Amino acid sequence: MRGQRLLLVLVLGLATIAAACSPAAGIPAMTPLPSSCPSTGPSTVRVHKSTVDLIQACDYRFDPATVVLHKGSVTNLTIRNTGSVLHNFTIDGTSISVDVAPGHTSRLLAVGQKLAPGSYTFSCKYYAGRGMTGVLVVNAASSS
Repeated sequence: MRGQRLLLVLVLGLATIAAACSPAAGIPAMTPLPSSCPSTGPSTVRVHKSTVDLIQACDYRFDPATVVLHKGSVTNLTIRNTGSVLHNFTIDGTSISVDVAPGHTSRLLAVGQKLAPGSYTFSCKYYAGRGMTGVLVVNAASSS
């Protein structure tokens, strides 16, 4: 009888742990999800104006995933969260980081002036493990 109780307690304990660790309990599954976000355009965008209003954060991805800027020609980046969860936009190796609530936008000022020419990874600090990353390239001089 005591062995049966111990077995029952063990089985119920394991079932509780399994239920608590399931995606239904709020822990996100690590499998890719189909996107419900509309694309904003090509996967790489080259910018020659003062404001980029193109970077969309939604469903664990950025769209576009690659942005090419020219040093001094692009001053602002606008990040739009069209998803249903909180996202973040961080340019790795810099102090540039901002949270963007669902349905909101955030503007990063003077990015083209703050960054030296080079290639920078940007990511969502909450979902980088799901592949929510991109590349920001700052060219040395503006093209004609």
